[in-house]
Amino acid sequence: MRIVVHNVYWFQGCPSRWGAERVAAAPAVFDGLVELYASLSPDVICLQEVQNPDLVATAAKKLGMASWIHARGGVKTDYGGAILTRNPSEMRDLTSNGSEPPHERVHVRAQVTNGKDILEIACVHLPSNRFAGSPEEGSRARVAEVEQVLRCSPVPDIVVGDMNFRKGSEPYLLMKSSGYVNAGETDVAEDSPERKGDHIWLLPAAVRRLERFFVVTGEPFVQTDADGTVWRLSDHHPLVADLR
Repeated sequence: MRIVVHNVYWFQGCPSRWGAERVAAAPAVFDGLVELYASLSPDVICLQEVQNPDLVATAAKKLGMASWIHARGGVKTDYGGAILTRNPSEMRDLTSNGSEPPHERVHVRAQVTNGKDILEIACVHLPSNRFAGSPEEGSRARVAEVEQVLRCSPVPDIVVGDMNFRKGSEPYLLMKSSGYVNAGETDVAEDSPERKGDHIWLLPAAVRRLERFFVVTGEPFVQTDADGTVWRLSDHHPLVADLR
């Protein structure tokens, strides 16, 4: 099973094809990312900063995905997210979950079948410091949301997404102390500094099935215009994990 995780930056390209940051999809960027995902042959795609369910539906159709879910962002509605799967899957939007406070951005789940096993995948986008009063407040917000994700039953086997934290930070240490292993730190990883705050975390049973982890960094993710201008299909690079 191949899982692709990506913050699509509202499908606008980086630098923005609009010339300034916009919550809008540039057609060439959307089509380029769909082609890139198709070339990776994923079974599961987890996306962040997806503003429109119609974009997800179009991508699912083009990619031949049997199931998909889109959720609006919680407090920040533009920060939506999505999961697409090749096989029929049970999916839930936990962005606003009953008595829990809504997530700032997004928390969606999918139960996917990998052989005889069912894996619970949580796709999240944790708060950055962008809307926080300080880096310390941003860190506290991320810790609170990690705790909230891990409280939701069933406990996720895999947690992925733009988590906006680095190695050694409080939310990073919380994931470690909760029993999760970062795919980028395993002996099958081809990690990259381009990964930034994006993560794939696995419980030990899932780690034992991990065969490869890598970050998509070159062409066709990096594009060159006719005038020689170099740009990327997003401000984040896709992550890929293969599980047997």
